[in-house]
This record gives sequence, C-alpha cells and structure tokens, in this order.
Amino acid sequence: MNANDTAWVTRAGSRCYSAAARMDRNTGFEFGALVKTVPATGPVVLGLVDEVTVAGSLGARQMVAAGIVDDSFRTWSLLEIGVRVAAWQENEEPIRYGLPPQPPASLEAVRVCHAADLLAFSRDLVYLPLLLAGQTGRTDELVIAHLVRAGQARPPEQQPRFVREAGRRLTHLLHRDVRRLEQVLTAVVSGIRASESG
Repeated sequence: MNANDTAWVTRAGSRCYSAAARMDRNTGFEFGALVKTVPATGPVVLGLVDEVTVAGSLGARQMVAAGIVDDSFRTWSLLEIGVRVAAWQENEEPIRYGLPPQPPASLEAVRVCHAADLLAFSRDLVYLPLLLAGQTGRTDELVIAHLVRAGQARPPEQQPRFVREAGRRLTHLLHRDVRRLEQVLTAVVSGIRASESG
C-alpha cells in the first residue's frame, strides 16, 4: 500500500470519522471525494470527504511512533480529513446505503475511490437523505460537490440522464424549500457543464 495516497483513521463514530494523510498535492483527498476504508476484517465503509484541514507535523510524529509510517514522514505536515459516512459493503456484496454496523477501526487505512467505485456508488441516489440530514450550509456544498464529481465521472451522453435523476431525487427531498432546491440544482448543473467546456 502506497503511504502517499493513503490516510489512516484517527477518530471514528457511526456517522462520521476523521483520518490523517501525508500532505501531497496528488492524494485526491478533496472536498466531496468518495473514500473507502481498507479493513483487515469487517465491512468496507464508504463516505464523502466533508472537511480538509492542514495539521502540523505533530500528527506525523505520532504516526511514526505508532509504526504506521516510516521515519521520513516525521517532518511532514498532514491533511486531516473529515468523512461523512454514507454506505458500507461486506465481502464484495452489493453496497448497502446507510450507517454500517460498526465504525471503522482506529488506524484503519482509507483510500480515495476510483471512477468505477464512484459510478457504482452513485448508481442509486438513495443515500441523499442521509447526506442532507446534516447542517444546511456545508451539507449543501457537500451534496453539490459529490453530485458534480459523480456526473463528471460519467460519459457525456449519460450526464443528462444523471442530472435528471438527481433533480428528481432532490426535488422530492427539498420540495418544501424551493430556494435551497434551486441553488443546489443550479450549482450541480453548472458544475457538470463546466467540465464539458473545460
């Protein structure tokens, strides 16, 4: 496992967890990214990065002391990553949306999901209510960032269908707050279209 693109769980609960990774421009641990745990045993926990902060080298020294990474990490700053749990998977079975039976273990490895994982995860948007249950401001930004990534992962000819499905789901969930619904939908469509022109 390449330590440069791996994070490790530092604190975990049933709805969210925190992890730390070596600060590197190519880690992929970005706001809205889909990530998954890599457990030795137990379920794989899937979630979305909803917070990224830069920590000092103290966390790196602690990880060196625990034997998780080698001594070359000692002077590196770390990214601290907050993850909102959205689903879990056991032994290559279908993805189960919702909270896992138990949170990830301390120091469990975390990796950024590839495009194929993102496509499989976002095939059914039944997890959106779980994401929208959080605080409005950051939650909306997280949903937008995730849906834009999921839309961009699809071939151009499949993107309109994905936008329509996302629009239907969001309309059902946010129909009582028309202004919020309009803001989220506009941002998602604009984000996906920007990737086409870029």
